[in-house]
Amino acid sequence: MSKRIPRTILLGLTGMLLLLPFFSTGAETRRQQFVLGDNTERIFIQGVRPMGMGGAFIAVADDENAIFYNPAGLSRLKYWRFTFPAYLAAIDTKSFDNLGTLFSLAGDVGNFMSGDLSPGTIEAMDNLSHTRIHGYMEYIPPIIGSVKYIQPGFGFGIWPFSDVLLETGAILLPEASWNIRQGFIETLAWGFSWNIPKFGYLAAGFTIKAIQLTKMFEENKNILDIQDMEMTQYWGGGLDIGVMYQPTDEFTFALVVADLYTRMLDEIMVPNFKIGFAYQPLWLNFEDLATVAAVDVVELNWQGDNEFKNTPNNAAAINFSKFRVGVEFLLSGMIALRGGIHQGYPTAGVSVVTSFINLDWAYYGRELGTYPGQSPEWNQRISLDWHTGAMVAPLLTPTATITPTMTVTVTATVTPTPTKRPTPQPTLAGKIPKLSGKFVGFKGKLTIVPKIPDDIGEVQSWTLKITNTRGKVQKSFKGRGFPEKSYVWNGKYRKKRVSSKVQYPYTLTLKTANGSRVVQGTLVIVDTIPKLYTSKNYEVYPDKVYFSIRMPVKETKSWKLDIFNASSEVIRSYRTQEELFKAFVWDSKNEEGTVMPNNGTYRYELTYIDKADNQVLITDKLRPVKGQVYPNDNRTTIKIGGVLFSTGKAYLTADMFDKVIKSAYMIQDESACECVLEGHTDSTGSKKLNMKLSLVRAESVRRFLVDQQNVPDYQLSIKGWGPTKPIATNRTKAGRKKNRRVEVILRIPQ
Repeated sequence: MSKRIPRTILLGLTGMLLLLPFFSTGAETRRQQFVLGDNTERIFIQGVRPMGMGGAFIAVADDENAIFYNPAGLSRLKYWRFTFPAYLAAIDTKSFDNLGTLFSLAGDVGNFMSGDLSPGTIEAMDNLSHTRIHGYMEYIPPIIGSVKYIQPGFGFGIWPFSDVLLETGAILLPEASWNIRQGFIETLAWGFSWNIPKFGYLAAGFTIKAIQLTKMFEENKNILDIQDMEMTQYWGGGLDIGVMYQPTDEFTFALVVADLYTRMLDEIMVPNFKIGFAYQPLWLNFEDLATVAAVDVVELNWQGDNEFKNTPNNAAAINFSKFRVGVEFLLSGMIALRGGIHQGYPTAGVSVVTSFINLDWAYYGRELGTYPGQSPEWNQRISLDWHTGAMVAPLLTPTATITPTMTVTVTATVTPTPTKRPTPQPTLAGKIPKLSGKFVGFKGKLTIVPKIPDDIGEVQSWTLKITNTRGKVQKSFKGRGFPEKSYVWNGKYRKKRVSSKVQYPYTLTLKTANGSRVVQGTLVIVDTIPKLYTSKNYEVYPDKVYFSIRMPVKETKSWKLDIFNASSEVIRSYRTQEELFKAFVWDSKNEEGTVMPNNGTYRYELTYIDKADNQVLITDKLRPVKGQVYPNDNRTTIKIGGVLFSTGKAYLTADMFDKVIKSAYMIQDESACECVLEGHTDSTGSKKLNMKLSLVRAESVRRFLVDQQNVPDYQLSIKGWGPTKPIATNRTKAGRKKNRRVEVILRIPQ
């Protein structure tokens, strides 16, 4: 389809051309690219951050760039982010030579159509003879900037772009070669992931692309006749797929098939195979430094995409040009430094990251010639985007994940928020952070007191069955004659604790001479966060104890929560005539508002009554987490110790969760809290190795807090002391076990 190009668009394109020192860039190979792909006409958005890393990104892919580089990376996101909009600008370093000339032309844009050009303008245009200017903007009048949205497992984006190439002959007036393209790219991307027990973490994803392209090309065209150019519209679409495999915390492998099936009009693109590898060394991740290195190999279908002339003399150089190598250092969560190799040329990049705005710059080389090293072109890019976002719970709990190096750009603390409450009122948690599996496990008892119908008459036999949501029986009781008043269940099925993530319906069937009568209700398993316990009575800190039933019980009409001390005296009581809340909090105070001692023993009883007057009583002890409290004038320091590790190991096990999860909640309760994770080892092995191992142990706890408990990364720092600070003798097995630890130190301003 052909039509005249609108005058308003021509004015916009001409103005953009005159401002190319601010809005220009180069394609990846020697000919003009369609949105900068690995070969001409590929539909591929190159990000500023990946290009600063030499384009080596398919095994990193932990931000919006995953949509085009590797959609499998979306499944590893721990946050959502909406960018509105993002601006991209760049400059070819050779364009600096023409900077003054282009500025002198900027004031004469309105006279191009009439031909009324001043002698100075004509002279300036003559100075641009034999000039090549190639520009790319995320701009199609009147649309400026791209819009993107990502969340765990999903991404969406719209990119408007204008791609302009001007190559002049002996003089710019009257002849020039124009090549103008405009287009929209709309994408949808999904990522999926699976845990592989003992073998790591696998993710896969795909991207669907829809493209509308408007294309205009004219050779030796008088600039005064640009309004007579015609443009043609094309429609197309494509599909990319990607896979990531992460066998350990440090290593990631990736495979991408770009344009598995992509069609533009009647042309089908050749699929482009890429492989990648990323390494995030734990020994280079410190308190204020995160590091990742990556290598990609592109165009594995060697003859399909390569634009360079392949001869025996340059085959090795061509093969080397397919490698992308990069490294990134994230400093204090705010400044990122990058470097790499792209097509055999060095690259560099810098980012300034905040919670609502990102500023990114990249410098890289590319080849314009027919073989590597013939005619390099050096480009600079800069992008600015505004965004909003927050940490969210992960889609699943992988055994190993690579911490996203740019997570801080979108982090927002998820803290318990109060909701409307009755009087007297418990402190509610409207939204609590997602936990890995159970909080600390339920070890109490559930007592069912069913409401027996008054007109039941004589009962011959009865059966009470507790099932899960799939109808599988977890516990059953039966007897003859009139039923018992109450039934106690320890929350176990075949000697194992049942999950707290579902509800457990119960049915009491009463068999009488006139038939059967049924009484029904619902049980829930309560998860609790342990309470801080100190050995000294004067060490008082009002820590919060969270309760959660995961799923609210809608059939309840009233409930109460009683907190008891070691003497079985009620020290705090909450009562309400509403449905049972999904989550609530005890603030460690009694009815008079006095903070209860941290060296005490406490238990709770939760009682709720449903609309049929059936009653359920849930009781359990509040398990302690040992710590020390050191108050002073300016802040309170709390040390939680005893996160113990096996010899030579640095991974968390289930028996550590009480202390680590308690730390997570205390950090999130205090937004100004600073947390230092200090790793220690015993004296087994060399001191040099133990110093590294202690740091890795501290990092293991930090990553669990960030990835699984949504603790803001900026509140955490790590230190490794190795064997230099033992708390017990290293001569005995028991002493060495105590020394293999991570201590959590919280500093809370008063």
